[in-house]
Amino acid sequence: MNGEWAHDGKMSRRGFLGAAAAGVAVALGGGLTYADAAAASVPRRGGRLRIAWSQQSINDTLNPLRMNQNLDFLRVYSLMSPLVKWDRQFQASPDLAVEWNPNADMSVWSFRLRQGVVFQNGKPLVPEDVVYSLNLHRQPGSVSMVRSYFSDVTDIRKDGVDRVVVTLKAPNADFPVLLGDPHTVIVPEGFANWDRPVGTGPFELVEFRPGIGMVARRFANHYKADTVYVDEVETFGISDTGARMDALISGDAHYINRVDARTATLLDRNPRAKLVDSKASRKLCINTMANGAPFSDINLRTAIKYAVDRAEMVKRVLNGYGQVANDLPIGPRDRYYDHDLPQREFDLDKARFYYKKSGFSGQLNLFTSDVNYGAPATDFALELQETAGRVGIPINLTRLPAEGYYAQVSGKKAFNVTNWFPRATLDLELRSVSLSNSPQPETGYRNPKLDALALEARRTPDGPKRAELYAQVQEILWDADGRTIPVFVDFLDGRAANVQGVVPHPFSEAAGLRLCEEVWLA
Repeated sequence: MNGEWAHDGKMSRRGFLGAAAAGVAVALGGGLTYADAAAASVPRRGGRLRIAWSQQSINDTLNPLRMNQNLDFLRVYSLMSPLVKWDRQFQASPDLAVEWNPNADMSVWSFRLRQGVVFQNGKPLVPEDVVYSLNLHRQPGSVSMVRSYFSDVTDIRKDGVDRVVVTLKAPNADFPVLLGDPHTVIVPEGFANWDRPVGTGPFELVEFRPGIGMVARRFANHYKADTVYVDEVETFGISDTGARMDALISGDAHYINRVDARTATLLDRNPRAKLVDSKASRKLCINTMANGAPFSDINLRTAIKYAVDRAEMVKRVLNGYGQVANDLPIGPRDRYYDHDLPQREFDLDKARFYYKKSGFSGQLNLFTSDVNYGAPATDFALELQETAGRVGIPINLTRLPAEGYYAQVSGKKAFNVTNWFPRATLDLELRSVSLSNSPQPETGYRNPKLDALALEARRTPDGPKRAELYAQVQEILWDADGRTIPVFVDFLDGRAANVQGVVPHPFSEAAGLRLCEEVWLA
């Protein structure tokens, strides 16, 4: 493969991306052929799966410590494996570890490793590899994006020929679930060449060029190689939504993400493509900073919550591809969701009451960006601007560019829109933004009682007591937090008709970012 990523001598990758960005339909090697879906239910081997992603940049990385974009996660999951996988109920299931057991108070966890696993360089997986890989997140000066996951870890050690034991400062019932995060993938002991990573994943790297793309081939010695069907995977970026759709329809891509909800219904009308709708607790949040004026007044925060027309946002902005939310970070499908809390409804009388009670009379400046969810993120802000205006709440809307948006608004702008993907557990949701020691204090809201309840729930096994603790947590957030969470947004992908085996996952788009190892080309 040459440096220009030529396909069959027809067009370089750079040429393809340039044409796609301009909205030009191009064909690589004659495009794709499409089999009748009824005859495509039996998995078959072969072919290169081409995935066109909505975001790509020169900052793309295969370093599991540094990655922070879903395309990075998709690529790393294909090359490397963590100890556990997240199933479609967000429970931990075996990957490199086949079983795990805690001590009596869940402060020590023992993981038994799968035997017969080899890295792509031929090295067998041993406990030392796991100890090394997990310690990368907790060593002094670590740049790991999930360093906080390991803040309670006091020791990671080998135990015999097939076990690793992790000791915690305090009990944590969810600790195994943390080890399904893509940042926690396992590499050989001492490994540090992140430009050419070596893992135990279903594919091994052929070529990776940040901002251009990645190609990987099926790893013949993967422990589940018999259920990995495509021979090769190619991932690249097409940022323009329309051009991405054109690439799917024309046959230049087998799979795309971030289909526009406003035009999603058109996809299923085309015989060459199908819509993949994944229900999830992905959140578009309207944030009011509770630790400073003017939103330190709970009445003003509450006024905003009642001024949001949630049902209309789902209907008009999401075109029905979403669900009404209740200002909670988890949705009704979560086992700890508090169904007893009343659904907060659109109520202009209450919005007017709380707004007047706050005594605030100035203009509110709301910041948003397409980085959150594309153009619909701005549509959400416009909807709020219109409904709040009906009760005399003046909102000025500022639309910022995607580049550097979060650095500009997070903890700095009193009123802003953000986008949050689901977390595997409610504890992770809380740790991310809601607790006093959260690394990303989205609203600055702090409550010692909330901190104490969350900590007690973390140390409590699954059962009625834990459910009650989390119900109290949700009641506090519902009543006083600065985050308005009006809707949960579906992940909308598009697949070519000959891409079979796609099963939606609540974690993310592209089958929970595990698409490459699950699908086949009919």
